[in-house]
Amino acid sequence: MFFQPVILLVNVNRMYNNDAMLKKSFKYSFYKYHYIIDSFGGTSRIECKNLVKITELKFSFLLYISPKLFHMVPKRVFDGKEDDLEKFRQLMNEYRGHKLQSKV
Repeated sequence: MFFQPVILLVNVNRMYNNDAMLKKSFKYSFYKYHYIIDSFGGTSRIECKNLVKITELKFSFLLYISPKLFHMVPKRVFDGKEDDLEKFRQLMNEYRGHKLQSKV
């Protein structure tokens, strides 16, 4: 069990260090039922009901679009903005609720 998070961290760091495209800036825009990512390669729209899971870690949120692929939102973007961080947590809880409703 302990090795899985360590292996994930090593693989993520390796991937980041070896892919210059991952180091380019991009912008997330969050809405009630979806979020949009604007990046160097174009724009992607992700419906919250299609997320596999959402995980909050100490330094980030992971929004899984498949069992092994996720978008990471670092918590440092909320530094000094605790109200915005709490609003984001509430939105993620709503996204989880939409996922449950779409299964019914």
